[in-house]
Amino acid sequence: MSTLASQLREIVAYIHGYYLIPIFIFGIAGNLMNVIIFSRNTLKHTTCSLYFISLSIIHVFVLCFGCLTRIVITLSGFDLTRYSLFFCKFRVYFFVAGIAISRYYLCLISIDRWLVTSLNAPTRRLSNFPIIRRILIISTIAWLIFNLHVPIGFRQEANGCVPSSDGFYLTFYLVTNLNFAIVPFVIIILFSTLTLQRVTKRKLIRKHNAIVYPIGPVERTAVAGPPLLKNDPKRPVAKVASELGILPEQFIACFNDVQPAPQGSEPTAAQVHAKKEHLLSCLQKVNSAITNELLDAVMDKYRAKS
Repeated sequence: MSTLASQLREIVAYIHGYYLIPIFIFGIAGNLMNVIIFSRNTLKHTTCSLYFISLSIIHVFVLCFGCLTRIVITLSGFDLTRYSLFFCKFRVYFFVAGIAISRYYLCLISIDRWLVTSLNAPTRRLSNFPIIRRILIISTIAWLIFNLHVPIGFRQEANGCVPSSDGFYLTFYLVTNLNFAIVPFVIIILFSTLTLQRVTKRKLIRKHNAIVYPIGPVERTAVAGPPLLKNDPKRPVAKVASELGILPEQFIACFNDVQPAPQGSEPTAAQVHAKKEHLLSCLQKVNSAITNELLDAVMDKYRAKS
């Protein structure tokens, strides 16, 4: 029986070692590509990109402390966790903390999508870079502090680094692991469902508005003719709309609602802010992913040099 158990352990270790190699390679490559893609000018101005960049960085750490060390142990037969108590605790701590933080980030992403698809403008404004940065920094530090129980509770044994056999800590460790597996799953399912409902509702509203308020001949002429705005002839409609992820006629319809300052006068700061808020609110009804930062970046990009 002991021989069979030993053979089974060897088979499992062999499978673990070699199936983790492609997971590690493709995982590292995929997460680095995520960081590069979400850092591009067209995406970095969306709030959700900050979550995905942070999530990809955490996944790189998880792959290094989880997969890479296991691959080295399997291929070389040398397990440093059996000889170094510091490495034993250090490796498990960052692996467990990384898994917890990555699941927490996925929950934040699903909640952020729920916020930006809201029909309520103040709710949508809760998804902004300053708030997200504070949430990421504070929550990451909190998770790192919470998971300090791992290096305290783990110890070295013949089969590697394992949680203490003390009844209280072992129960605590198993319960927390179970909760960290179930709770994020429930949160993601809940907010993804709510987001889907909101997106469906917004589509129905847009379809209703398209029937009740069809695009008039002025907007159609503007789209069919030279791609310039009536109230802002220095920016091309097609390019601006493309980067905002909407149709040119949709951008024109929103922009034409913005009343320009009387000819020969300069608008006040309050007027500029009010017009921008009106334009952003209208555009977000068409595409909820449009943020204040993205609108500023696109409009500045196509601002004609005087």
